Amino acid sequence: MNAFGRSRFNHPFTVLASHIRHVIHFMFMDAKCKNCEKWMLPADVDINPDICQVCLRDNPDLDANKIKKQAADLEKKEAEEKKKADKDAQNFEKKLNSIIVTTAFTVANKDIDHEIGIVTGECVLGMNIFLDVFAEFTDTFGGRSKKTQSRLRELKDKCLEEIKIEAVDLGADAIIGLDLDYSEFSGKGKSMLFLVASGTAVKLKN
Repeated sequence: MNAFGRSRFNHPFTVLASHIRHVIHFMFMDAKCKNCEKWMLPADVDINPDICQVCLRDNPDLDANKIKKQAADLEKKEAEEKKKADKDAQNFEKKLNSIIVTTAFTVANKDIDHEIGIVTGECVLGMNIFLDVFAEFTDTFGGRSKKTQSRLRELKDKCLEEIKIEAVDLGADAIIGLDLDYSEFSGKGKSMLFLVASGTAVKLKN
């Protein structure tokens, strides 16, 4: 018998055909054991295409159909969990986009049912000394520093996103009394821009 479980006296073309079949099997088919998930030898595949001989030797009562069903059930469960997670993410994103944020203490055309609590967002942005010098040069001779404006807008958007996320987690419909407080800390050629956004999360009447 050769390594593939064939007789030494098989016709050469038969052996070659067997080799080609195994190569195609490995290239285009799942040649893993359904129990241990290890790659199977061609001889094992010929005997049992689902369970390797090592697993069958250790546990003769293994049922390929049962293993297939368990794998299918697990795959189905993972698919359902992923679908649920995607749906939850979509719902959260929808709530995040629908929440109202205002600096006023009322919401236009809406009545506040009750206040939930204070929500805050803190963000820090590093600004190197070369950017600061360039900004000062631009301010001195006129014009705007697009880089600085872009960073400030980025900082504001990030803070607003944080307090909206906190408000959604609390079940709020809106944030009133929004306040943005900028602070700058600098030293040793470096500067940090610190922004705190705060407001009151409220529930609106239907």
